Amino acid sequence: MAEAGNNPSCQKLNSGKDDTYCLCVHPSGVLYSGHDSCYISWKDGKRIEKVPLGGTVTCISSSAVDDNFLAVAVDNVVAVYDRRYTSKPVQEFQFNQEEINQTVLNEKGNFLAACDDSGEIKIIDLESNKLYKTLTKHHTNICSSVQFRPTKPSELITGALDCTVIRWDYTKNQPLDKISMQLGEHDSYSINPPMVHAVSIASHGNVFTCGLGNGSVAIYKILGKNITKLACMKKLHQVCCSHLQYAQFAAGKGDCVLSGGNDGKVLLFQVTEKEPLQPAVKKPGTAKTASKGKSKRKSPQTEISAEPMVDIDVSLCLQHGSKVNWIASHPEQSHVYVADQTQYISVYHLQL
Repeated sequence: MAEAGNNPSCQKLNSGKDDTYCLCVHPSGVLYSGHDSCYISWKDGKRIEKVPLGGTVTCISSSAVDDNFLAVAVDNVVAVYDRRYTSKPVQEFQFNQEEINQTVLNEKGNFLAACDDSGEIKIIDLESNKLYKTLTKHHTNICSSVQFRPTKPSELITGALDCTVIRWDYTKNQPLDKISMQLGEHDSYSINPPMVHAVSIASHGNVFTCGLGNGSVAIYKILGKNITKLACMKKLHQVCCSHLQYAQFAAGKGDCVLSGGNDGKVLLFQVTEKEPLQPAVKKPGTAKTASKGKSKRKSPQTEISAEPMVDIDVSLCLQHGSKVNWIASHPEQSHVYVADQTQYISVYHLQL
């Protein structure tokens, strides 16, 4: 991927609110931003509409198959809007018991997942407007992120502040894998434990990336029934990696990830898998058995390399300056949209 440039131009959109909690870039190019008591739509850097609401907007999701669909998470409610008529929602779902942290639609647009502070994930059937499944009793803390797995319509991945990531078959209400971030490189006794604040999955569905509370970014690959850790980039951010997303404008150019942190940095990095090395095999040897005084022939042992299985190329590091709440991008625009704890939404125009 080409260098993004050291000093991309930045446009500031004034929301007039203290915080922007979330962003959604609609396929049409309209930007939606979520705030306390409203959401705002933007087009070509100008505010189109401000829709008042009775709570905090924590996530906004659009559909790839229905241009007029918009799901807005307000506290513990998912409000569905027709983008053409925003005076009131066409449907409201109040299945979550606590505040929703993220909503996401599957590829076909017929299921919506909403994860919340209780650790539960609600799967809503949008065709019947009914609750399909509740995924529960596996996360023991706030479920911060949920993502349907592309190319695998029965699977989704969740991350939580209990420092775990779970891969689910949501049609069976069954975890397929559970990964603890407190094992391996992560220090379970650190001041900033590796809580999972964000999960994003590459468009091919085989690699996913996690943003952690200790500033690290962990990358995993799904191969059949197994999950393999490709790399853990320690302290990519000085403190919590609060949000990340596979860059939509880089689809087809490799796996490129945008990440933002509480350190006020915004990064763009490319993840490239290395060619697998042939493992070194030790020659068979002999060993004495103390109890019987006899020798036994050992079976060959494989030396496992501790080297990361990917190359990481950081092509952009922006000193954004404020804690990042959300990052978004669009397939046809080389723009990075950043929401933070100020009244401004930043739009960085990259030169790729």
